[in-house]
Amino acid sequence: MINKELNRGNPLHVRYLLNMSDDYVKEAMVEIYNQQSSFEKRHAVTVHANSRGFRVNHAKSGTEFALMVLNNEDFSFQDMLAAREMIVHYVNQLVEIYKEKEYVKSMKEKRKSYVDVAGLNLNFNETVLRGSFFCSLNG
Repeated sequence: MINKELNRGNPLHVRYLLNMSDDYVKEAMVEIYNQQSSFEKRHAVTVHANSRGFRVNHAKSGTEFALMVLNNEDFSFQDMLAAREMIVHYVNQLVEIYKEKEYVKSMKEKRKSYVDVAGLNLNFNETVLRGSFFCSLNG
């Protein structure tokens, strides 16, 4: 069982999770695959030097592993060894991905803040900032 208290924004914790959990290796493989462009995904290659997605030498096998996960295919013992050996090269990219996801999650939570004005529950970001709140006061 994975310790849920581990911080995915910490490279040491990510490396620990990759070494301890086959499920985490599979999840990480899909996360890196999702960083590939649609062309790179379709052709199992790396053409953009943007430090996102698989490296050139891992593009084909990384794509194959990610597709196995997405298609709910079983990994052989050898597949898991190869996937784990490959994915540890992407610890820093995984940390960036998880930090971005946490930031997006925190921004969504902030947007859920509501303002109660004159007994009306108004979503501050969507209603007030769009101007419809001010239009309704003036109109």
